[in-house]
Amino acid sequence: MAGDDIIVYEENGKKLTVYNKNQHKYSKTVGGNIKTASISESGDVVVVFEREGYKGSVIVYNKEGQEVYLWNSGKFRIIDADISPSRRLAVTLLDTNNTLDSKIYYFDLEKSGPESTISISDTVVFDIDFDGDVLNSYCDNKLIATDTKGDIKWHYDFNKRNITRYIMTEKGEKVISFDNHNVSEITIVSRTGDEKKTIKTDILPDCLDCYEERVLFNSGRTILVSDPSGEVIARYTASRDIKKAYLINSKKIFIVYTTGIEFLDI
Repeated sequence: MAGDDIIVYEENGKKLTVYNKNQHKYSKTVGGNIKTASISESGDVVVVFEREGYKGSVIVYNKEGQEVYLWNSGKFRIIDADISPSRRLAVTLLDTNNTLDSKIYYFDLEKSGPESTISISDTVVFDIDFDGDVLNSYCDNKLIATDTKGDIKWHYDFNKRNITRYIMTEKGEKVISFDNHNVSEITIVSRTGDEKKTIKTDILPDCLDCYEERVLFNSGRTILVSDPSGEVIARYTASRDIKKAYLINSKKIFIVYTTGIEFLDI
């Protein structure tokens, strides 16, 4: 989702559909199996897909559903792609020729090839996400923020902790769940890369969400909501296994079970 726009796509399939609120905007069939797709605040859609003869392909549709850009990688495998509100396209690729290195290509939609690139050694960039014109790159060992030219603004090192879950709030803060040598930690990282708070829990959470000053996570069948200081302000134990849980707003929780859903008042 971005604003009122919603993209729905078939993972490892070929079809995608875009809605504005509950109104259908357009549907597309991509020429290969879709790996991931996202929509920007400007309504541009970016799709990473696999097609024969390439290591990966990226296609961009504008808000009317017209194809405005297509790029194919013949050398490195494409992992993810995203586009900024100012229409700057970023693509992360994995180089496995010698060691596991990552590359991020930045594209101007008016040009055929990458305008600038950066290389990140000994790491895998598995997800990229624009926050305005700042690109957040989630790696296996750190979080990196770059501008639209590829210059690094800041980085946050995981210090040998294993990342297990992560989200970015509307305000650009990152909430990251770590396995720190069998100790569970939930860390809040500011928009500028500063560590704001770390919450320690007994069990690695399967669910993680954040809304304004509330952080939601679970411990088995128990849903917990804390404030940024780590103090638990609400707790609920379900009668069955939880698949997903979300903060709809600061007062309501939405829980998904295998065979049903539930709404809770905090």
